[in-house]
Parts: sequence; C-alpha cells; structure tokens
Amino acid sequence: MPYPAHWTRWSFGGTLFTDETWTVNLTMGTPGGAGVVPGGDDQWWQFCDQNIVKAYNAFKTFWLFPQSMATAGASFIWTKAAVLDSDGRYVGNRAPAYTDGSPFPGLGVEMPPQVALCLTNLTDIARGPGHNGRIYIPAGSRNSPAINATGHITYGGITEWLTSYQTLVQTMNAFTLGGSLASPRVSVTSRVTGMSTPVTKVRIGDVYDTQRRRRESIDEHYYVKDIAQTRGV
Repeated sequence: MPYPAHWTRWSFGGTLFTDETWTVNLTMGTPGGAGVVPGGDDQWWQFCDQNIVKAYNAFKTFWLFPQSMATAGASFIWTKAAVLDSDGRYVGNRAPAYTDGSPFPGLGVEMPPQVALCLTNLTDIARGPGHNGRIYIPAGSRNSPAINATGHITYGGITEWLTSYQTLVQTMNAFTLGGSLASPRVSVTSRVTGMSTPVTKVRIGDVYDTQRRRRESIDEHYYVKDIAQTRGV
C-alpha cells in the first residue's frame, strides 16, 4: 500500500561529539490519511516554507528547556522540511525548506554517544502498524548518579521535559495549510496503512536507550596484550 498522497517530514539535527551527526524526524499529514488531502503541491510546499522557522524555534525551545536531558555532547543546528508523495519521495524537483543557526549544545552531562532517550508518539490505533512512532534524542545525565541501583533514571525533571515535548507537538499542530484548508497534524505516517494518523499522546520512559548504529559508527581503537605461552616449572 502506498503512503498518503501528500505528507511532510520535518527533520531536526546537528552534531554529535566530534565526528558524528544526529537527526530526528517528525511527520505531518492530513488527518484521515489518503482520503483527505486538501491542496496541491505548491500549497504543501508553502506549508513547509511558511513554517520552517517556527518549527526550528519550537524544537530549539524543547532542546534547551531547563529540564532538558539532551546531552552537551550534541548540538542542535538545523531544521529541514519536505513534501513527500505516495512513494515516500520528494514532490517535484525543488530542495527542502531549510533553516539553521548557531550550534546549541544540550544541557545534560555527557554520556557515551550511543546513549539516547526514546520519546514515543502514540495514536488512537490500539496496536499494529501506525500505532506509534519514536524519536531518539542524544541523552545526557542531569544529576548524579545518572541511574539508581535498579537501572532507572533518577532525574525528576524528566516529566517536565516530556511536557516540553508535548508543547512542541502542539505548536506544530497549529501550523496551517493554505487559508481555510484543513491543518495537518503531527502524525504516525505508515506505508502499511496508507494513512497519517494524528499523535494523541506522547510518552517517555525512565530507562536509557541505545542506538546501535552510533556504536558501530565510531572507529574503535583496540589494545592487545600477549599472553605468555611458557609453561610453569
């Protein structure tokens, strides 16, 4: 099954330590998926162009929220938005909407680069394809120790940071598409269902996650010691 006829991908990213980059994506589509697609290609691109700076500022507010757990080893720099079609490809021949600014390091104490926190976008679909989506934020620690004896995060401000993420999603939901046309919503966009299903709840857990691809992308230096093969007397 194809994606909806029009939907947008909003990407936020920057640098991670010295040699890596990080990116998270949020998708926006018309509630109801392929069956409700107001506007033509130009209006959808205008939707990106007119709101790219608003999206950048909204994510920066989330990134730098006083209780943010984004790691100081990562910096937020840029935002990009593009209109995609039913094949998941850019609509037309133009470049995505884009804006950037000075690097903004996170507020959390640095942890290994593969450490992340998972923010889950939930829909009203109970289970299966299109039920939820996830973004992984490069994570740091905001108190010491970072975790307790059971492996759980001890930082009480994590719920306040989730509230900031809720505000980010609601801010983007206020973006309008061409005058009186229906407003897109931050959604879980699925090729399996062919729909963009609006996010109705956001969730965070109190256990750190890891992204294996970050672990594999770091050049590892190995240290080797020989074991003597002589026999004892």
